[in-house]
Amino acid sequence: MATRLATRGDTIELRVSREQKRLLAAAAAYEELDLATFVLGSALTVAEKIAARHERLELTARDTAR
Repeated sequence: MATRLATRGDTIELRVSREQKRLLAAAAAYEELDLATFVLGSALTVAEKIAARHERLELTARDTAR
C-alpha cells in the first residue's frame, strides 16, 4: 500500500455481510495486517487514484500549441 496511515481521528462505521467480512479478514491476514488497516489502506489507494483522475487537467496537442 502506497499510503501511510495517519494517527487516529474520525471514525467510519461499515456494515458488511458475514461473507464480505470473512473475505476482508482473510485478505488482511494474508497481508499480515489487521482488518482496519487493510480496509483503510485499500480504500485510500483506490480513492487517491479516483481523485487524481478527476482532479487532473489533461491538455490536448491543440491546447499546448497555443
